[in-house]
Amino acid sequence: MNSSLSQPPRHRLHEQMLVIRITKEKDTEAFSELYDLYIERMYRFVAFKVSKREEAEDITGDVFLRVWEYLTRSANDEKHIRSFRGLIYQIARNAIIDHYRKQASRQEYPLESMEDVQGQSSMELMTEVDNLLDTQAQMQHLARAIKKMKLEYQEIVFLRYTEGLSTAEIAHILGKKKTAVRVTLHRAMNVLKKIIEEEKKANDQP
Repeated sequence: MNSSLSQPPRHRLHEQMLVIRITKEKDTEAFSELYDLYIERMYRFVAFKVSKREEAEDITGDVFLRVWEYLTRSANDEKHIRSFRGLIYQIARNAIIDHYRKQASRQEYPLESMEDVQGQSSMELMTEVDNLLDTQAQMQHLARAIKKMKLEYQEIVFLRYTEGLSTAEIAHILGKKKTAVRVTLHRAMNVLKKIIEEEKKANDQP
């Protein structure tokens, strides 16, 4: 699991410079560099939601085509792009939704109702999950445990703890308020912790 929750500032600055070169000059070399930086992450994100390899590869290619088209539109400049990382994940998510629309099987992401959250923080829950997963074999159980959660929880846990996106970036991608993201993340971590604990108990039984 990726414990880094944010990229170093110099990486962000470098990405922003590449974006500027693309928006102002349609610089294909700059775009190729962004492609190299994000291709593995984008494929991993798409493949997490789309199980067939060929479809995941096609969608990933479409994501970068959409990114190029978005960045090179005259109406879009670097001033309107707060976070390229947030932008590309949002484009990828939209591409996945469009894929399921074409199959008449659109994924739904219901907005959680707002309510007060008490008890442990999401980071404390994540620490407990990490402590439960003390071997490589148990780490493999994590992926299966995540798949047992509802789609909304799967997505938000993946974006936060596998991809390392911030709460603000996730809110932008999902079209939610940051408070709603925190609430949903907290609920998701409680569910994930319970699933893993139940699996450990079942595995420990003779």
